[in-house]
Amino acid sequence: MFADLDMVTHTNWTGEIQETDAKLKSQSAKGAKVVQQLRNKRQRAKHVVRVDSDGSEIEESGGEEEENEEEERLRMAEEFKNEGNTYFKSGKYEKAIESYTMSLSLDTSNAVFAANRAMAYMKIKKYREAEDDCTRALKHDPSYEKALFRRANCRNELGKLEGAENDYKSVLKINPKNREAKNTLEMINNRLKTNVSWTLERPKNASKIKFEGVDILEKNTPLIDTNKVVKSIEPATCIEEIEEKMKPEVVNTINEQTKDQPAELVKKDSLETVKKEEESDEPFNYQAPKNSFELERDWRSIKTYKNKAKYLQIGEPHMLAAYFAPQLPKFLVEICTTLLHHVKRESGREAISFSIDFLSAVARVPRFNTALFFLLEAEKSIIKELFDLLYSAPANLQAAFLN
Repeated sequence: MFADLDMVTHTNWTGEIQETDAKLKSQSAKGAKVVQQLRNKRQRAKHVVRVDSDGSEIEESGGEEEENEEEERLRMAEEFKNEGNTYFKSGKYEKAIESYTMSLSLDTSNAVFAANRAMAYMKIKKYREAEDDCTRALKHDPSYEKALFRRANCRNELGKLEGAENDYKSVLKINPKNREAKNTLEMINNRLKTNVSWTLERPKNASKIKFEGVDILEKNTPLIDTNKVVKSIEPATCIEEIEEKMKPEVVNTINEQTKDQPAELVKKDSLETVKKEEESDEPFNYQAPKNSFELERDWRSIKTYKNKAKYLQIGEPHMLAAYFAPQLPKFLVEICTTLLHHVKRESGREAISFSIDFLSAVARVPRFNTALFFLLEAEKSIIKELFDLLYSAPANLQAAFLN
């Protein structure tokens, strides 16, 4: 009798698990289908043009249809969030991150989606990514206690004690009864107040300390040919002697000796340091990404600029640019470098036209100006070199990237 009861219980439990899995698969497929429908509607939308009193044209689209699309988009974002919660509760944190990423791509202003993804990142110990998501959530809701508390924990794990201290204090202002925040803040204060004493005194029993020898293997190629006899330079007694020994012909000799050295020892960030595998036949087995998570995963796995250029062409430029948007400051220079190599390799109108279209799409994403703000001079020179080849690029596009 008990055996029969156990069998029935096991059967019911197995059936529930199968039903849940089927429901999750159905939601995921439905979400992808609805997102595609929204994109198709947006592309097919009929625009109404009216003339203002001053004779200028004003372009409008059907307001009611846009409202319906907005409601559908927010509803799907909520469904993906619920799907992520289900994955999170079952310990499938990578799947949960993917679902929360989809929610964020549909509704970027929702602080809950970013905070939930931060918690999933924390579970797999990706504290830097989790900190960024918490900051993203707090931009939309500065008093969001969970986001503040999670960012404090992330900063504590990353060793950013002063930032963690400030966040824990903010949490306690909102909720003075948060015991964990109180205890952790006290521990951080003790660590910050600890005085570190420095001394030059010889330690006790120093003669009894046993030191272990470590063999160091020199892997760097010497910058100067050691087989050539180099005359030693006498110590200079004045500035004039130093200038005499650094005449142009001496500098040219050193440059001549170092020209055959590995490129990474001379200039790491130069375009001339592209690896020989750039021309190798790396297999290309990628499909158009469905969200930012898939795009970042694929982009990081591609090794050559040739295949990166192929990847940029497997989807609509505006779609891929939108997926790049959340992490655009990290990838903008690499995108421009990829397009630069693509134009140099193909050297045709088609490559130039594609590069202009893709850069135009990138210039329209929300974080574009932020990405430009953090560029270094060496990175700006790469973009300038690219636009030197894009002779048919609109002046306003070039100004957006270079000004």
